[in-house]
Amino acid sequence: MNGIDKIIERILQKAEQERDQILSEASSEAGRIYESLKAHGDLEAADIVSRGKEQAKLHIERTESAAAREAGTMLLQTKQKMIDRAFQRAKEILNELPDDDYADLLASLASQAIMTGEEQLILGKTDLARRSELIKARINRLASDKGLPAGITVIPEAGNFEGGVIVRKGNVDTNCTFDTIIRTLRDTMTGEVASVLFGQESENETT
Repeated sequence: MNGIDKIIERILQKAEQERDQILSEASSEAGRIYESLKAHGDLEAADIVSRGKEQAKLHIERTESAAAREAGTMLLQTKQKMIDRAFQRAKEILNELPDDDYADLLASLASQAIMTGEEQLILGKTDLARRSELIKARINRLASDKGLPAGITVIPEAGNFEGGVIVRKGNVDTNCTFDTIIRTLRDTMTGEVASVLFGQESENETT
């Protein structure tokens, strides 16, 4: 299983774990809005009954239709927030991996960018301070496995990102940061995550 597959697996696992809570929150909020607006409409309708039952009926229908639309909008917004949370939590889980697993993941992500064995690595602030030597060692081992020199070094200045790595060769940077990878995955996985969270009927609503 390569690095991208691991990220996809963790996103979907987290989405499935939060499904019941998300559906409960979304349904409760939508129901509350619907009932509130419907009750408001019923009260207004009572005031105009004297002007004709037909007008009251039309008013109730319009109010209920507006309430249904408002509830639907709130439900969709809640679903979108939950999808955002699933992707954000996936990034947090990756950053919380044990050091060995984390270094192996970065090596896997960087593997396609290692062409000479003399590249430079840019790490985020936390990784640079805490586990730069381990990450460098794992990526150099990967270079050796590919028959390349183990001359990869870490740039002493931290990059402006959290999690992942940028591989630099000359003027060319290959961005393997978690932010970039998850942003790319989101373009293709939103429907899949929505399906896990809310069922097939939500896939088109949230893409």
